[in-house]
Amino acid sequence: MRVPSRFTRLFAAGLVVGGMTTMVWATRPEVTEPSVDDATCLSCHEGLDTTLAGTAHALRPAARGVDLQCAGCHSGAAAHAADPTSQNIGNPAMQDAGAVITLCQTCHIAHPEPDNVGFDPHLSQTGSCVSCHQIHQGQQQLLADDKAEWCGRCHVAVTAAFHRRSNHPLGDGAVTCLSCHSFTDDSEPQAGHGASANCYTCHPEQSGPYLYEHPVTLSYAVEGGACTECHLPHGSPNERLLTQAASTLCLQCHGVPPAHRTKHSGLGTKLACVECHSEIHGSNANAKFLDPDLGVKLFPDCFQSGCHIVND
Repeated sequence: MRVPSRFTRLFAAGLVVGGMTTMVWATRPEVTEPSVDDATCLSCHEGLDTTLAGTAHALRPAARGVDLQCAGCHSGAAAHAADPTSQNIGNPAMQDAGAVITLCQTCHIAHPEPDNVGFDPHLSQTGSCVSCHQIHQGQQQLLADDKAEWCGRCHVAVTAAFHRRSNHPLGDGAVTCLSCHSFTDDSEPQAGHGASANCYTCHPEQSGPYLYEHPVTLSYAVEGGACTECHLPHGSPNERLLTQAASTLCLQCHGVPPAHRTKHSGLGTKLACVECHSEIHGSNANAKFLDPDLGVKLFPDCFQSGCHIVND
């Protein structure tokens, strides 16, 4: 295994800074054991080179700047070539987390983006590079699969949430964990990269801007809880992914106004909040987020009686 030249390392690092790739070459130590070429490995492990083709780990000769060979990741190749058994060859998929990370970091700086937290959130005795990446799967970015199903192996409770009455369509394949979670980004490691901005990618009609905004939706404000204040993002036993059923959710922050108990025979206390306050994400017509068609739905004089004016 030839050590990448200084130019190669600096060039790769420059690509990361420019946002073109996430791979950085670190200084790799000299290999002291006898070299075993790829042809020798592929004489028994036929076709495994094709699983690397088109990925960052594609086998390539030293003439192309970086020398990638089977023996670079699989230690003990010389002994294995002389006496092939599963006991004398290094296999990252079977090694502990520390050994795998040490191996990968001989070439890679883990997730080096400027706002990245690196391995820390997912590093444990049972979690390592190969928990999410599988080199011989043929996937771009060397991911274990294209649906991020590996997340469910650890996040069992979250996987179960997707089977609740109301859920995001993970099971239908419409979204994956990576649709919402950039799991190495430090901006919103729990709520998903970008918080509410992430939700608005698929739900732009709720994003506004509105003349009258519901403060709870303001993820950029100190007092704003954003979408997850009212919605469980994975799945909920309530409709529309709500954290509480019907008006119970509204009453977590709002009391029932006295007039609701006296006007219209107390009908205001018998209807669900959203029957009248339908524009709950924001409104361009009414500061109380009332339905613009409320007069048609319930009382003809709603917006003429003086109780509710359109821009109140």
